[in-house]
Amino acid sequence: MSALPTAPGGITAAWLDSVLKEHDVAAVQLEQVIPGSTTKVFLRAELGDGSTLLLFAKGVFDEPRLPVRVLAARQEALFFRHLAPTLEVPLFHAWFADADDEQGIVVFDDLSEAGTTFTEVGAAWSYDLVAAALEVQAAWHAATWGFPTDRYAWLAAGNPVAAAAADVLFSQAHWSAHTSDPTTVEVPEALADRARMQAAMGKLFALQAASTHALSHGDAHIGNTYLDAAGRPGFYDWQTFCLAPPLDDASYFIAGALATEDRQQHEQDLLRHYLSALAAHGAPAPSWNDAWLTYRTYQIHGFFWAVLPTAWQPVECSVPMAERYIAAIVDHDSLKLLEQA
Repeated sequence: MSALPTAPGGITAAWLDSVLKEHDVAAVQLEQVIPGSTTKVFLRAELGDGSTLLLFAKGVFDEPRLPVRVLAARQEALFFRHLAPTLEVPLFHAWFADADDEQGIVVFDDLSEAGTTFTEVGAAWSYDLVAAALEVQAAWHAATWGFPTDRYAWLAAGNPVAAAAADVLFSQAHWSAHTSDPTTVEVPEALADRARMQAAMGKLFALQAASTHALSHGDAHIGNTYLDAAGRPGFYDWQTFCLAPPLDDASYFIAGALATEDRQQHEQDLLRHYLSALAAHGAPAPSWNDAWLTYRTYQIHGFFWAVLPTAWQPVECSVPMAERYIAAIVDHDSLKLLEQA
């Protein structure tokens, strides 16, 4: 049994007091519980000095406690416990982060009253905002370029959460049920072969595992971004962080953050901007030809959106994202590039 709370009721004043070393917690009130891949529990902590602290905790606080959910929660907790303090990039302030074999919990500030704006999944950003977000990515990629794969036993080379999700999403049972749903995205014939797409995902993971590694967000899509009170972008939901080629984050983000027409017009300029930011931070940025080939090949990552179950993302969010990624895959003939790699 986990030593960490596994239900919202386990987040008591006594537990919160034990983990918030800076404060004396007299009472705690659970304001809201929002289910998801991990659960968000919004808290109002009454402190001993009479003040109030608004917080939210992330973890697996509901059923089903699927292994992929626990893995995602543990990954985020380990990121904020061990790696976030070493990075000079915009990140949520974590009051507490810890994980065991059955749970991972991070306690953050509740940013709903701090002028923070969270981006809707399926929204489209401007060139300038995407460029600013790529600069943030370049900063954490450069700071962790060539990160030793043996520094932490739990830090994987490759994305274990994505691999676990792929086992579910590309199974025959899920594929058949999902593709027969008329509300989901229409997939072009060339991408409608389940076995071929499953093999492509496996090859993408293997290709990335053998590449140059840096810290990767692992799921750097626009729905995992926010703007602070000054309008500066940042990334959250570090549940799938891993060691992976830096261009996976950048490629995945560019194709999903822009409307298709804007992506077609600006993607090369944005990729050059990202490479310049890498170089400015002292990283050995790849050549343009290598980066452009990699960018085009890695678009396969975005095909996950075409098979996401509605329990993970509603169709009004997943369909626009899937359409953008499918368009990028078709534009760049990414499936063929990957199979020839």
